[in-house]
Amino acid sequence: GSPLQMGEDSIIIKRYACCGSTHAAIDVALALARRPDHASDRIRSVTVRLPVQRLRHTDRARPTTAMEGRFSVQYVTARALLDGEVGLADFRPDRVTEPSVVKLLARISVVGIEAGQDGVGAWGAQIVVHYDDGRDAIGVIDDISSRGSARSLAWHEVERKFLDCVERVLPEGATLRLLAGLRGIDDVPDVGELIGLAST
Repeated sequence: GSPLQMGEDSIIIKRYACCGSTHAAIDVALALARRPDHASDRIRSVTVRLPVQRLRHTDRARPTTAMEGRFSVQYVTARALLDGEVGLADFRPDRVTEPSVVKLLARISVVGIEAGQDGVGAWGAQIVVHYDDGRDAIGVIDDISSRGSARSLAWHEVERKFLDCVERVLPEGATLRLLAGLRGIDDVPDVGELIGLAST
């Protein structure tokens, strides 16, 4: 009990709706997709290097179900490179088996490495995108961006995730009113008002 394991420092918000061991690859792929010279239709092949302990449960080269997609580093990498984002809707069965995704999945290979190798920490990843014009784009991070309170999400990222989740069950007006209420929860005189908005 010293320190307590459940407390302020142990509560985090999961950035993506999939296995945490794939998050580093998503972060790297998104950064590569934001590059001005990125062209998803010009990708010849992709190499993902991940620590072996992360790859053991995320190496699913041909996912066919939503759950397999959540545990496929190949799928989340493909989705990030194709769309420049990875959201909750991307883990529906029809999204996992889209022709454009299946085509890119066939071009993605994964390599297991030791943690700490080439700047890739225990929760990190390296991705190399090979384009058909001979260019290579390389991205690497040593750790996922939201693991632990010291790397918590920025408020605008929390809002984006909130909207991605809640807009599926509440009308837009109610969603925005609930978000505004949550932003100022310290000043809400009656939490019942928020509960009411959440059940609209």
